[in-house]
Amino acid sequence: MIIVPYTIDLADITENDRELVGGKAYNLAKLIHLGINVPEGFTVTTEAYEDMVGQNPAIHDNIDKLRSDRYTLRSLVDFSENLYDQFQQADMPSGVSDAITTAYEKLGGKVAVRSSGSAEDLDKFAFAGALLHNLDVCPLSLPHHYAPAPARA
Repeated sequence: MIIVPYTIDLADITENDRELVGGKAYNLAKLIHLGINVPEGFTVTTEAYEDMVGQNPAIHDNIDKLRSDRYTLRSLVDFSENLYDQFQQADMPSGVSDAITTAYEKLGGKVAVRSSGSAEDLDKFAFAGALLHNLDVCPLSLPHHYAPAPARA
């Protein structure tokens, strides 16, 4: 049985991890491996996202609905806001929260939290700056800031 981590340090990301960490973290890791100075950091993996969604059936059902229903622009905005609220109020699996806290403790100080989709920063498209950003996040609120980030990705 392969155990997939909930977080990975940017410096530990390999060529095989793109699907697990998303385009932004993958590309930052490539820069690190080339010897370019990149601030220390970590990424929350798609495994953490899947487990969080799996523990919250209403979110899971709404994501399935999003894939199957048709929307007007207004109804899509309303749907998105509702989904964001669901993520904000969702129960985070304790393993995910613990992994985020542990990864943070290796860094210390305040950090930036940004949403990122696993398909962000593709070969022909990038969405830098288009998603949710929280700066100067302190350790006690770190899991709270992660919870809604997937809804914005």
